[in-house]
Amino acid sequence: MPEQQQPQQSASKFSSLMNAQFVWFLGHLTTVLCAILYTLSPLFQSLTSFYRKAFMGVLLSYGIVLYKLYGTPKFNKMYWMKLTNDENLQYMLLALVWMTSPPIFILLLPYTIFSFFHSLEYAVNVLFPLYVPNPSESQKDLVAKAKSFISTYQPITIQFIAKLEVAGIFPLLLILIIFRRASFIQPFIFAQFLRFRYVSSPLVQREFTSLRLSFDSKLLGNDKVPAFAQNVYVKIRDFLIKIGSDPNLAAQQQQKNN
Repeated sequence: MPEQQQPQQSASKFSSLMNAQFVWFLGHLTTVLCAILYTLSPLFQSLTSFYRKAFMGVLLSYGIVLYKLYGTPKFNKMYWMKLTNDENLQYMLLALVWMTSPPIFILLLPYTIFSFFHSLEYAVNVLFPLYVPNPSESQKDLVAKAKSFISTYQPITIQFIAKLEVAGIFPLLLILIIFRRASFIQPFIFAQFLRFRYVSSPLVQREFTSLRLSFDSKLLGNDKVPAFAQNVYVKIRDFLIKIGSDPNLAAQQQQKNN
């Protein structure tokens, strides 16, 4: 190929990437890279700003998803009902809350995991075929391993995120309130988020059930636990179950799915 054609071909390939999906990829890639840089902030104080930059990537990628799903805003009840009950919007709004709050790395972790797999999928399925149209055997083998890694570990990490949200983040926020490292509004907002997740995600439902059974087995009928403490636990447990089983919320989610 003549040398003068190579820059033209490269420009053509790059221009073919200029679409919403590429911007979505850039958002996810930004989240991953900034999260990695933020983990080094204990060593380099100047890197603390990458915490909020990582969430900017989250807002960008989720914003693209919502735009692709719903288009420009429409001023009718059905549009807003579907939008406000979309899990993507819930994650996006939660990211906005975390971005404007004091940094807590565990809050960034679910988004980083999601973004890592989305970025890898895009690189394997879009970038690699575009820039390596005639791969060698070793390159094909590398792509095959990447796809195998995604198919094997993505479901596992999704399950891990559900467990982290239910049994990790929410209790941590409550503990941080005691030490004045989090505001009272943060657990409240996250509890509302978990309500939506509970209705829409069987994984989250299973994690809540697993957590409840674990507490039941350790607290109820245990002679070492005072009776009044067991009664308080039962009341709190039943109250949370009632909130999570809100029929209005479930009906809204069902309406969205239809």
